[in-house]
Amino acid sequence: MLVVFLISGAATLYGKKIRQIIFEKPQNKTVRFLVFAGTDYSAPIYKKEKATVSLTISRLTNGKEEIVWQEVLDKGSVRNFPNYSNAMYREVCVHNVFDNRETLVAYYTVSYASRKSQMSYVQGEALPQGSALDTLQVKI
Repeated sequence: MLVVFLISGAATLYGKKIRQIIFEKPQNKTVRFLVFAGTDYSAPIYKKEKATVSLTISRLTNGKEEIVWQEVLDKGSVRNFPNYSNAMYREVCVHNVFDNRETLVAYYTVSYASRKSQMSYVQGEALPQGSALDTLQVKI
């Protein structure tokens, strides 16, 4: 009797999970990017330093990546990027996201260029399931 009860309980829970995946309704997810200078670039050494920021949102489905949205912010000199209190703000709404089948990833690439050298780095994160609004802070 106990075995039958445990098997029927497990089947019910598993059936609910399958039903939830099959009948899942798409959601809208909003991603906010805050872009700002994380350092004081007013010193003369930064006069000719340049920076660009590439913001990207991708959708991962079954191991395949699809770029949903992308924008490049180029203010020229690093001095032209605002401080935190005046941060550049981008808000993107991604429609028809199936949380149980897809993963949204928001990331950014910051590229610096000076007289004879270039450097860039990439950072990002997978957006959690169930959240409707996520914020990424991009420090230049």
